[in-house]
Amino acid sequence: MTAHHGASESSTQLYAILEKTSSSSRSFVMGGSTKSSCRIKARRPNAKVRTGCETCKIRKIKCDEAKPHCLRCTSTGRKCDGYSTSPVGRSFVNFNQSTIKPFIRADKSLHSLAGSPEESRYLNYYFHRAGPRLSGNLDSDLWMRIVLQFASVEPAIRHATMVISYLYERGMEQRQTACPLVLPAQGKRFYLKHYNEAIRCLIARMQIESNALEISLVTCILFVCMEILRAEHTEFAMAHFLSGLDILATLRARRRLGIPSASQKLLTSPESTTLTFVEDKLVPAFARFTMTALLFGHSAPQLYLSPSSTTGGLVLYIPDKFSTLHEARLSLFDIMNLALMTIMKYNRKKYDPCGFFPGELDEHAQFCAVIPQWLAAFDASTATICTTPSLHEASTVLRILYTVTHIWLTCCMDPTEMAYDTHLPAFKLALALSTQVLESGAGLP
Repeated sequence: MTAHHGASESSTQLYAILEKTSSSSRSFVMGGSTKSSCRIKARRPNAKVRTGCETCKIRKIKCDEAKPHCLRCTSTGRKCDGYSTSPVGRSFVNFNQSTIKPFIRADKSLHSLAGSPEESRYLNYYFHRAGPRLSGNLDSDLWMRIVLQFASVEPAIRHATMVISYLYERGMEQRQTACPLVLPAQGKRFYLKHYNEAIRCLIARMQIESNALEISLVTCILFVCMEILRAEHTEFAMAHFLSGLDILATLRARRRLGIPSASQKLLTSPESTTLTFVEDKLVPAFARFTMTALLFGHSAPQLYLSPSSTTGGLVLYIPDKFSTLHEARLSLFDIMNLALMTIMKYNRKKYDPCGFFPGELDEHAQFCAVIPQWLAAFDASTATICTTPSLHEASTVLRILYTVTHIWLTCCMDPTEMAYDTHLPAFKLALALSTQVLESGAGLP
């Protein structure tokens, strides 16, 4: 049996449970209840809750004891009244905070959860090596705070984190050799054990109401990452990605908020949603996966585009200036997703003898005129939003992405290669900036 054969059987089970999650079993999102099939002792109605926040004590439910406000309260829109005494053994921060705070003693906390020296090694490897490299300069909130905090309390995410660490280390060892990864016999056993355990734990966890949506989406992200690192079955990565999109689509449809959009979200106050954590922290990751899928020739839903209620077209909101680099990045995601979808559509038509319809020519011209507004806003903001060397390096990556997207979009309707000649200076600049990024290692996995 190959390493991935056993994993694929577990993946089939996972797809089934996530499909169920994205439809009838999504009652936990909207406040419904789902009976648990896990072997967990039920709390008696009159049982006392001695630890946790004051709100959970009153409600007589188990508190996750995250600080400064617990997730059991904040994820359901309740106000957390805080703690009368400091809970023992916990050092988490609230997932809804916009400011990234360090995960206190994360390496030691994870070490205590490991079942063997090998597991301990890979959890520590994630904390010190794989996580920071996957984070780059702009994603530490996801890979170094959210994932690690969930890994401390959720077995599914902890097992998935160990698999990512193992695959990342193997990838570094085989960087100049095989692709897909070649796993030694002992490595296959470790990989299969924790891959299957992650799926088994997630399936069990989906039967429990608390934070099931966030956990399923974070685990989807980790499984997509696993399959990309494994580099053997891209269809598995797409399956995990699409399962996550199904959950997001169903959630948003029930909330009647339409399709998620980075740029449109900038116009919405945080108080307008009870799931700010999902919108702010997880949807951007799925948007990046959308771009990856499109670049590799897969079709992908319009995850990050905002439909216009008046014209039926697509709206891009670009401010005069960006307040943060994260905001500039989200706006660029909108542009890149729409640009890639537009390029794919026009690539199929540019060799057609009938050519393009006048409406398509107008649409392309309008799009090409709009996206330079992003660069103007970005240039106007750079001095105030790039205040550290790491942010400056991250801004270089955004500038490269914009430049390449702009060139590709501008030339996508021309059936000849000559159209690219006028963009040689911009492309040379992108190459020079790319060399800078490679030499500094900024944002690279």
